[in-house]
Amino acid sequence: MLGVLQYSILTIFWLPIAAAALYGAGLAIYRLYLSPLAKFPGPKLAALTRKYESYYEVYQNYEYLWKIKELHKQYGPIIRISPHEIHIDDKDFYYKLNSFQGTWNKDPFTAHQFANPGSIVGTIDNDIHRKRRAAIMPFFSKQKIYALESVIQGMVDKLCYRLEEYGKTGQPVNLRNASKCFAADVVGEYCFAESGGLIDKPDFAIENWTQHNQGLKAGLRARYLPSWWMPVVQGAPGWIRASIDPAAKHFEVWHREVEGPVGRMEKRKNDEFYEKAGHRTIFHELINSPQLPSEEKGTIRIIQEAGAMVGAGGESTSQVITAFVYCLLANPQVLSRLREELRSVIPTADSPAPTLRQLEALPYLTGCVKEALRLRTGKIARHQRVPRDRPLYFKEWEIPAGTICSMTPIFLQIDPEVYPNPHAFMPERWLNLDEPQRQRLEHNLVPYSKGTRGCAGLTLANAELYMLIPALVTRLDLELFDSDAWDTEMAVDAHRHSPRPDSKGVKVFVKKSTF
Repeated sequence: MLGVLQYSILTIFWLPIAAAALYGAGLAIYRLYLSPLAKFPGPKLAALTRKYESYYEVYQNYEYLWKIKELHKQYGPIIRISPHEIHIDDKDFYYKLNSFQGTWNKDPFTAHQFANPGSIVGTIDNDIHRKRRAAIMPFFSKQKIYALESVIQGMVDKLCYRLEEYGKTGQPVNLRNASKCFAADVVGEYCFAESGGLIDKPDFAIENWTQHNQGLKAGLRARYLPSWWMPVVQGAPGWIRASIDPAAKHFEVWHREVEGPVGRMEKRKNDEFYEKAGHRTIFHELINSPQLPSEEKGTIRIIQEAGAMVGAGGESTSQVITAFVYCLLANPQVLSRLREELRSVIPTADSPAPTLRQLEALPYLTGCVKEALRLRTGKIARHQRVPRDRPLYFKEWEIPAGTICSMTPIFLQIDPEVYPNPHAFMPERWLNLDEPQRQRLEHNLVPYSKGTRGCAGLTLANAELYMLIPALVTRLDLELFDSDAWDTEMAVDAHRHSPRPDSKGVKVFVKKSTF
């Protein structure tokens, strides 16, 4: 009897272990030899497990981006970088992968990382994504941006005044924090007619941005955890989240910051408030839209959409602004030429601000904007698409339908065959081009991605660059302090353009304008 009992206990103990080992061995054989993706070149460890990717992302500080570039040099233009994903490095394939034609789902592994399935950036299904995107795209038309130009200009004036006052203290300004305040306040005003007043906060809201960065890190790590992980963490008490992952307690920072504005907006669905505000807002229109079904206007979904919009609009644009200013200050001849061109619309430092249309017509400023976007793209993470309805073809390779396919835009934008001396900030490369030359450079310039999953707010982001940069370089004199190129270069892929981990940001002294 005792022997039978011992046998039963051993069976209970070893059977799950044996089953797990058998399952693991079978999965390994399938992924390495039987999977439809087994034919694609690449490291076997990457084909076997996503732990290969997570090692470079979690333990090597988000450097899988550059490891992928090395793998392409070793294996060729198409490689398998995970059990489920194929990566292509070929500029001619980019527009096939980022097309408006066909049905494109989002990679489920990255869709859940910020626990916002109600937002367009977290929507996996192509059909639902199209409906949600269609609802907000009219607000980002050129005409809408021109109509709300005064909103952006008001924030430009506010930031310049705050920088001027800060300069009187004799202390250097962290430009990264200041630009985040500007970009987030613009998006907040555009979304809710409530900016959040970040520009006015002490030290340009440094505590807010510390929490944002911690929350972002928690979300990035969630890519390598089960899809149920973030919702569970999200619903846990703060002390539990902090004990599991110190950064996780900041995870919902974007959602918390928009809960108030969304709640107030739902209470004032009438038009009186927005008539006083002087402009309509994205979420006022969404909440009152007769085209959207009621389930698409629920509070939780609207909060998730708003959080994603404010987070993306603040983070990505501010990174470009910071690097843009650094590149101008680090290249005095470029700054001097830009200032000279700006005199045609801004004769003196005290002149009224020109219109956005006037600024967009300046060729050298346009060249500067394009160079800043080319070299310092707001988001450098690879763009992943899942062709749901058909296979894709790259040269002699057939990529099965349902496969995660990805490309990395920055690889196109620093291609030396298209952009000689690709890491140099050279606005003149965009001047005096014939049509074939212009098309060749424009073809590889994809800072906002393309296709159905491209950035919805690109017109707003561009308007911020065109309006803020001329104001900064004419109304103020900025001088770099304890900052170098490493503080703006794309060192790591922390979802958005990120410098080296120990960077304290670009710091500048603000002085009275000599323009």
